[in-house]
Amino acid sequence: HAPHELPNVRTLRGATTVPVVRLDGSILDTAGYDEPTGLLYEPDPGMEQIRVTQTPTAEEIAEARWWIDEVIGGFPFSTPSDRVNYVTFLLTPLLRIALPGPRKLVVLDARQPGTGKTLLAQVSHMIHGGVMRGPLPTEEPEVVKDIATILLNTSSPVVTFDNVEGLIRSTALTSLLTSDRYTGRILGSNSQVDQLNDRVWSITGNNVAIGGDMARRCLWVDIDAGIPNPQSRTGFKHNLHQFVPQNRPRIVWALLTLIRGWQAAGAPSEPIQGSDSYAEWIRVCDAICKFAGYDGTVGGGAHRVSMSTDDEEWGLFLEALHDAFGADGVFTAKRVIAATQPYGNDTGVDLTENVLPGPILDKRSQTASA
Repeated sequence: HAPHELPNVRTLRGATTVPVVRLDGSILDTAGYDEPTGLLYEPDPGMEQIRVTQTPTAEEIAEARWWIDEVIGGFPFSTPSDRVNYVTFLLTPLLRIALPGPRKLVVLDARQPGTGKTLLAQVSHMIHGGVMRGPLPTEEPEVVKDIATILLNTSSPVVTFDNVEGLIRSTALTSLLTSDRYTGRILGSNSQVDQLNDRVWSITGNNVAIGGDMARRCLWVDIDAGIPNPQSRTGFKHNLHQFVPQNRPRIVWALLTLIRGWQAAGAPSEPIQGSDSYAEWIRVCDAICKFAGYDGTVGGGAHRVSMSTDDEEWGLFLEALHDAFGADGVFTAKRVIAATQPYGNDTGVDLTENVLPGPILDKRSQTASA
């Protein structure tokens, strides 16, 4: 409560178990407290051996690309852009200091169960460390609670909500994706959250649909095996649950080598359309992928357009009204509003958050936090 009386205590931003790229492009690879980043580097076994040369050779770049392809080669990415979107997902945790947020929500989407979407998330977790949660809660207070708990109690750079269902829409998650800090009050309490948001947030699902304004804040990774019963296919060269942990230092070295190689080559890049807060992150990751020889464009892929429109949201809401009140039911606007409230709803009808259009959900959140 009196930090000004402790002049020799240094500010701790967080901890990392793998090397990361500093703001000046150098690599934090020495164990201990690092003054420029404010991070405490406590290397996992094998990580202390990682050394990336200042100017990687062509042979080192080729070897780095080989290691990454050994990891991702068995996944049936729908397009080359979906592949580089996933490589971006792997690069970003190492760049979280050099490229401060915000960053888009990574959507690992499959056409049918068993294609490998959860394994895509697990690979990133095995490389960087991660937090795996179940499906995204449908009630906004629970989303806020989950986000706050993760930011307050964990330091893993990758967060995944697994096997989401239905139309995904959340004002709290949308707000999280637009700032490098997450600030807000946990609904229903006086607890205030004000935490640095330097994580990479992701979800997995089958035929994921994103609602409202969050749709344009997503980076899609679409996979499609193109066969029935994709869980029975044999396209993987390795058992990734064994291969990735056994070769984790080599894989981290490979990702860092691509980053350093791109820097040493003069950091070439192409102009990226758009001027939003994600533009620099996309520009750099796209440039690194192109330097490594990958086809495709970061941000492109099978889902270039939003997955949900406002009309679809209101259509879902009208269907919910029909189900709740009946085809011939008579209801007032007052009763509908009451039925959308999370507390004090005595109408006998429950309209859950996952069916509410964005404007109603936003209004309700503002009222609840007032």
